[in-house]
Amino acid sequence: MEEKYLVLRSYIHSREKDFKVSFKHEDLEQLWFCTRRNVKRVLNKLEADGYFRYIPGRGRGNYSVLLFNQSFKEEIEAYIKKYVELGNLDMVAFILRLPIPRSWLIQLSSASEFQKLFGFKRHSISKDILYMFKSREVSTLDPVNVSIALEVHLTQQLGDTLVCYDSERNRIIPHLAHHFIVDQSELIYTFYLRKDVHFHNMDKLSSLDVAFTVERLKTKSKAYAWLVESIKKVECETPYKVSIHLKKRNSLFLQMLSTATFCILPSNTPFNEQEWIGTGPFLLKERSKSKIILQAFEHYFKERALIDEVHFYTVSKDAANVLYLQSNPEKSKTKIEEQTLQDLCVVFLLFNQNRNTILKNSLLRTAIYHLMDLPKMIKDLQLNVCEASSFSEMRSKHLEKNQKLISTLLIKANYAGEEMKLGYLDNELTAVEAKWIIEEAGNVGINLKLMPISHTDFYDQTIMNEVDLLFMKMIFSIDRHLSFMSIFRNEHLSIMQFLQTETVEFIKQQLNAFEGAHNFNDREQIIIETERILRDEKHLVFLYHPTITRTIDPIIQNATHHSYGHVDFRKLWLP
Repeated sequence: MEEKYLVLRSYIHSREKDFKVSFKHEDLEQLWFCTRRNVKRVLNKLEADGYFRYIPGRGRGNYSVLLFNQSFKEEIEAYIKKYVELGNLDMVAFILRLPIPRSWLIQLSSASEFQKLFGFKRHSISKDILYMFKSREVSTLDPVNVSIALEVHLTQQLGDTLVCYDSERNRIIPHLAHHFIVDQSELIYTFYLRKDVHFHNMDKLSSLDVAFTVERLKTKSKAYAWLVESIKKVECETPYKVSIHLKKRNSLFLQMLSTATFCILPSNTPFNEQEWIGTGPFLLKERSKSKIILQAFEHYFKERALIDEVHFYTVSKDAANVLYLQSNPEKSKTKIEEQTLQDLCVVFLLFNQNRNTILKNSLLRTAIYHLMDLPKMIKDLQLNVCEASSFSEMRSKHLEKNQKLISTLLIKANYAGEEMKLGYLDNELTAVEAKWIIEEAGNVGINLKLMPISHTDFYDQTIMNEVDLLFMKMIFSIDRHLSFMSIFRNEHLSIMQFLQTETVEFIKQQLNAFEGAHNFNDREQIIIETERILRDEKHLVFLYHPTITRTIDPIIQNATHHSYGHVDFRKLWLP
């Protein structure tokens, strides 16, 4: 009943005056997901338990009234204190998912009793646990589908690949395979598997598991089928020797094998997201909508993770932003540090030229290009970003925009105020930026409508195809060249589906040349030329590169950032 009460109070808090609020029973039917009769039963039960005084409205359509005993802020503080003392993290996280004011969260986060529940804790001599927050439910952990940074990162903690990419030296190193050979034709890749590698269910890794993983990618994945399209066949010559035959040369093939999508899965166990079985340094101990627990895999074939468990709790976006990764605040007197990550992602507008015929007109796209005044956007929204003209921050520079040209361009494009849907991945920060775009567009006669897209719907192509303009953030892995391939080959990212046929054909030619290029500089030139066409012909509008800031208590050792900007859990430790 406490949960129902807290959901109710947070829902109507903004309408309260002097601990009193009026409401209609029909409002609570959707809030509590129950019938009108059950709403009244719950209200009577809550009144009997002393939560409030309930005065039913008399007559059809009249408002009912609730009289509360104290302020909601005082109640939140009391509940947090109660569940902190009980060590009930699930209820604390539940409260932090409620839409409570940010100022309350700031006060809560500064309380040492509250802080002791989160961050890095040593529960006993032998068990270190890291408690972290996430602001949304994880959508999928299936390697054949994961396309969002957090999900990719979690998959990398649960599974392993045949080889790994060493970004510092720009080379491929063995991993599940202790050695590999590429024949002179560069069409046969032979891998020699480590012996005594165990899956989380204690089955041993064999060449059959490699063949199964490749076949599963071929048949189960639309997003990543491009990773295996050049594979002709897989030969399991012995339990520990497997050869992959290619149809054509692919200079990036080893890098493709290093992606999270190629995490090797057991051939004799059907894949189950709730019981994820891989060979990774962590196993999936628990997964629900509000919590994920990773546990160090004791039989990992390499060095065991130094931390024992990582607990993720789903909380509101505000709560996730206010609270930071920290150790016990009573022992840590050092000031928290900020780590900034540069050149990790880019934000841009993408035009769906196949759904909306008016967007095939380059003059309309050019008008929207001039609409996006980045210095003004940065100033108005106080963004910590730098302007983008490329996928890479290192190549980006300021682009001149001239809003005086917009009205003429709209007339020449025969734009008559047709409504266009602006899609964006639904979170609070992106919503603010999308609304800014809507307002700016409205000021010059461009009719845009907001279309929020949930993280689950991001994987639904039918929903994505309803978008006219996509406000999109692209986060890159440490392998920038493979990330460039994924931008266009991953169907979940929608870019190729939004472009006209001639542009798609051009990009396909560029990607074929990219795969065949053995020289790093040659591939860089292909990227630059592809960006130029997309930018100059206004197929997309580069907006900005965010500066990602992570806060962390400096007592936590070796908090290095892994691919996609997330902390590599296997290396963390506490003195």
